[in-house]
Amino acid sequence: MLFFKSKEEREILKRMDEEEKALEQEVDAAMPKEKVKLVDLIFDEDEEEKELEEYMTDAEKEEMAEYKKENKHLIIIVGSILGTIGISLFVFLFFFSEAIKSDLLKVTLPIMEDYYQEKYNTKLNYFTIDYLCQKIDSKEECSNIAHLTTKENRHIMAIDNKMLGDDINSDKITNEYNDYMHNRLAELDIIGNSAILSYEDYYLNYNIHADYIKVLPSDLSLDSLINSKKLTITDVITYQGLYNYNYVKNFLSNFSQDSVIYLIGTKNGIPSSLQIVSSKYHYEFNITATLELEKKITYYELDRSKNNVSNLVVKHINENDIKTLNNYNITNAYGFQIESQRSYNRDENLPNYYFMRLDDATFSESNIYEFSMSNYGSNYEELKEEEYIPVITYRSGSSTYIISNSNIGIGNIQEKEGFLCKLGLC
Repeated sequence: MLFFKSKEEREILKRMDEEEKALEQEVDAAMPKEKVKLVDLIFDEDEEEKELEEYMTDAEKEEMAEYKKENKHLIIIVGSILGTIGISLFVFLFFFSEAIKSDLLKVTLPIMEDYYQEKYNTKLNYFTIDYLCQKIDSKEECSNIAHLTTKENRHIMAIDNKMLGDDINSDKITNEYNDYMHNRLAELDIIGNSAILSYEDYYLNYNIHADYIKVLPSDLSLDSLINSKKLTITDVITYQGLYNYNYVKNFLSNFSQDSVIYLIGTKNGIPSSLQIVSSKYHYEFNITATLELEKKITYYELDRSKNNVSNLVVKHINENDIKTLNNYNITNAYGFQIESQRSYNRDENLPNYYFMRLDDATFSESNIYEFSMSNYGSNYEELKEEEYIPVITYRSGSSTYIISNSNIGIGNIQEKEGFLCKLGLC
């Protein structure tokens, strides 16, 4: 006889017994007049056996009864053994499946579910959960940063099952940051800005295009984030006042080392300068020419004495020429290729930034899909997210301003139509 000692095992058996009784009741209700038990099917006598018994002596009948009794007893024992084996196998498989579950599913997921339920008073429905990983010397190494994507495409993160945060309610902190920034950079006379706020401990390599990059800790205020020096900002600011590098640098020192501010100076509403300030570099460019490359594409040429770009080639890329990673097309696609000044007499290493405006094109850091550009032929392949390079976008009215320093292609995505859809039947 097998004894089940744990609470979990007893609960499993109890549920199995209740389900068996419920099933038997359903069968009884469906066939009330023809209820047949398995034991009756096994041991009930057929007509031929009854006729044979009429010709048996009392001794033979007694021997037959004893044989049936022993046979019945044997079948019951075999059935009990098979039943016990079945239950044991079920219990083993249940606990084995629990044992092989990763800590991510056994520990982290329930913590995130409780967090979500408590904060948003609704059940968490998730799409994926994993750890952030990166390749180091061609080997993948995973971190202690857990990342969950909800079915609504929002994101929850945790570090060692603590310091939980999400991007569902991060707009509140972003709005507080905007007020903070306007107050401390008042002399710029800011027209508008577009800030991305991130938490340094929630990423391995800073990438403004990562889907989880706006996740912030839920239990830290803006003041606490600033004091921690772990709040990362990427901000695009348009202004019409006075620019002072030291003034901006002091402001930036409140944030993490990955932070960057792009400042677009304007005169009479038209861009006149571009400054890029980070803890690692600092560039200041006057706009020396405004060129219409073609209808609805404007190129702002940056001072060539400080920037090594002589021209920017903008291409419209056919969606069928781009090899994508999944079943969709990259549409509304543009390719940008830098033509550099061929001056070998310069001692300094000049940057390769370009600044342009696309009218009637909708891009933002959250809906850009990047693909590689080749200098030869039409070889375009979608990049993996970890391969993305910074492409800074700023929306103003129906126009998108773009700042970058690399050859790159960008576009939106559109799911491919199925055969029926192409026939207009979907």
